[in-house]
Amino acid sequence: MSFFSQAAHKAIQVYQKSSHRRFVAGLSDLESLQRRKLQTTLSYLKPLLKERSDISDYKEFREKFPVTSYHDYKDLFNSERTSPEQTIPEVVRFQPTSGSTETLKWIPYTQELLKDFDSALGPWLYDFYSSYPEVLKGPHYWSLSWLPQDLRDEGVRLNDTELFPVWKRLLLKQTMAVMEPVDLAGSSESSLFATLAFLIDRKDLSFASVWSPTYWLTLLKILETHQEALALSLIEGRWVLYENELTQVECPHNPERGEELLESADPHVLWPRMKALSCWTTSTSAVFAKDIETRFPTLKVIGKGLWATEGVVTIPFQGHYTLASQSHFYEFEDLESGHILPSWELRIGQKVSPIITTTGGLLRYKLQDILEVTGFNKKTPCLNFLGRADGVDMVGEKLSSLRAQEILADLGKISQHQESYLFAVKSENTQYYCAVLSAQGNTSLEELSAKLEDLLMQSFHYKLARELQQLSPAQVIVNKKAHEKYLQLHLNRGMVLGNIKTESLRLISGKELQENFL
Repeated sequence: MSFFSQAAHKAIQVYQKSSHRRFVAGLSDLESLQRRKLQTTLSYLKPLLKERSDISDYKEFREKFPVTSYHDYKDLFNSERTSPEQTIPEVVRFQPTSGSTETLKWIPYTQELLKDFDSALGPWLYDFYSSYPEVLKGPHYWSLSWLPQDLRDEGVRLNDTELFPVWKRLLLKQTMAVMEPVDLAGSSESSLFATLAFLIDRKDLSFASVWSPTYWLTLLKILETHQEALALSLIEGRWVLYENELTQVECPHNPERGEELLESADPHVLWPRMKALSCWTTSTSAVFAKDIETRFPTLKVIGKGLWATEGVVTIPFQGHYTLASQSHFYEFEDLESGHILPSWELRIGQKVSPIITTTGGLLRYKLQDILEVTGFNKKTPCLNFLGRADGVDMVGEKLSSLRAQEILADLGKISQHQESYLFAVKSENTQYYCAVLSAQGNTSLEELSAKLEDLLMQSFHYKLARELQQLSPAQVIVNKKAHEKYLQLHLNRGMVLGNIKTESLRLISGKELQENFL
């Protein structure tokens, strides 16, 4: 690693120290900090809110503003995207994301919102660098997700480093193992292929940050499949595969690394200095993160905390997922009582859904996530992500994502599957639930289907729907490539590979089930 790269790493760490110090100081002063954040956020949004921004305290804020969802902003945001005159201040870009009720959501990113994101990134990075100083000795990979052409036409980029301020991006460029424009390849397959070539080019790779652990596992699978093509590309300095799709990407030329790859595709050999991987590690991602840990016992897999496109809720900090208290104003709905509480009134053991007010223009915006309060860092709550709150309700059966996780876990006791998904299937003439498993053990499909039906029938509303013949009997499908097919399903829906979450419960059409899993 060059002197300039090492210096850039150190400079980033030093620059984060003040952000880290502010965050630590705020841990003991949560209520005052959050009340101030509410006032500064409303003041920033005055061009949008006008006289409604004149709020004296939190009580008045609750009375004047209802809890919202994306549906409440859809028309405004679509108008702001195309209008030359915007009421949301200092919009830098609109960021796309998928939702459970919207095919595509567009979230405004303002200058102040990017600063709020950095208020969470700074303390996390400083804490991470301090805890794992070995990662300062090599280049890093921050995921660059491939973009479909229709999103490129919208002027969208999904470079994670764009969340950082400009000066920090310039420093990060000195430490990056993979640079743009791999995200502009002709397909997701060619983008992944090029990404691997750049990663293999850097034997001193020390850290990688991706969103889903399945993205990293997909890279490793491609490494096995295209070992020779990747090696020849490095040896010859030209793309021997996907050359027509990688015209905008210059192939790295490293004959020595190419020869090493021909001898071994073992990641331990290719990246002997890689010390840490940051990815989702909780809820339905846990099994895939554990798979990475099992394969690479010397690699530290570090959780992300809860980051949504709309805002950040928790960051990994001092061994816990701590509320990112400097970034937004937070409230939480207690899922047992239905009461909405400010962050300073949370208690250990509560299961809650976050409600955020941000400088991006979202006011009391409810995220469809379930968290559990696990403790406190001084006076600031720590929360673990449990799963999604937006379940499925085709005919009144009201099945939650958490219940789906439990059902799949019970099925796994007899099928020994590694990967499993539960789908609510809507066809023209019937509606039913279908579990797709990667294995069935010694159990027949008929027995597995009967077991799935039995587990679903334990839910009162599902049982009622079956008795009223509103739902057909549940089914089980076994497909050894269940996870690959799951990813392809979502790619076909226009999602970006690196951002696909492995949700336990999804609503799909009968046609999608047929085309992807049968």
